[in-house]
Amino acid sequence: MTTPLEEIIKAEIRESGPISVARYMALCLGHPQYGYYMTRDPFGVEGDFTTAPEISQLFGEMIGIWLADTWIKMGSPGKVALVECGPGRGTLMQDALRATKNVAGFHEAVTLHLIEMSPVLQEQQKQRLAEYDASWHNDTESLPGDSPLLIIGNEFLDALPVRQMVFRETGWVEKFVEIDINGSFRLCEKTAENDRKNLLPTLLVPPKLGDHLEVSPEQKEFMQRIIKIIKKQRGSALFLDYGFKHLVSGDTLQSVKNHAFCNMLEHPGEVDITAHVNFAMITAYIMEENMTVHGPVSQGDFLSRLGIEVRADQLTRIANRSQSEEIKQALKRLTGQDTKAGEMGALFKAIAFSHDPSINLAGFS
Repeated sequence: MTTPLEEIIKAEIRESGPISVARYMALCLGHPQYGYYMTRDPFGVEGDFTTAPEISQLFGEMIGIWLADTWIKMGSPGKVALVECGPGRGTLMQDALRATKNVAGFHEAVTLHLIEMSPVLQEQQKQRLAEYDASWHNDTESLPGDSPLLIIGNEFLDALPVRQMVFRETGWVEKFVEIDINGSFRLCEKTAENDRKNLLPTLLVPPKLGDHLEVSPEQKEFMQRIIKIIKKQRGSALFLDYGFKHLVSGDTLQSVKNHAFCNMLEHPGEVDITAHVNFAMITAYIMEENMTVHGPVSQGDFLSRLGIEVRADQLTRIANRSQSEEIKQALKRLTGQDTKAGEMGALFKAIAFSHDPSINLAGFS
């Protein structure tokens, strides 16, 4: 059974030829009518995947601690725009604001801004954050220009489309999506022409046959916009996501439905598609603008340095036996190192930067 989006993508391919993996990913996730994030709430047991804020309040509370601590280190400005990119259901921000309600002056200084393209998720966010005077944005262009910013994003960068390159005997080629003789989607490869070669970073080690390099112009453009805003208005930014620290990866594109991996070329618009974040490239984008990079460090180390174990112990003391076990398991999942068991502590990373290189951002040392 075909999806409405499948017919739209096929029509584009028939008219213009094979499309890049990035274009396919962008249509599948963000098509204004049939895109995955435009039509559903994908989170939790009844959705397709579970993110850290949905696992436990511990995660959002630690992010709240980081935000308040960073605000204080910035000199406690009387007005600051608190911005979350891809806020999901609003759970992270709800927990972060609850955890910081007793930080003198912080809530009074904050104006809340959420970058969210999904109308379905916006409704969820409005319900959870009803007590706050929040503003919603489709992108960074409409963010306030008259105050410092605190910007956070959890599992946001992984959903930005990637162009996928593979090193063959003839050099770098790019993967595209085409239609096979049976009318299904399949991947094909095209020689990396000049415009694509310009996307490739300088590699310190020569690539081997079969090496994959996933490059996201959207990630680069987004980071450059955020950096430009913070350099002009002052502030700090924090991003957490799953990914790796080295430059060349394997094929990390993955598609998920009902908490199980599936074929990204099937049921477009009905499944989530993401790629591991290349933190080496994110680091390079920040350093190119002469900004000091904090991290990347593992999520486990980041949360531990913020005091997540202490907070878990506090909650356990007032919990019953069943709740105590839930807290224990949540802590293990958020900070544990066993990726195969679904633990996030090693696979997920945290990275941050600030306008002021002298600020020692919490969680990184």
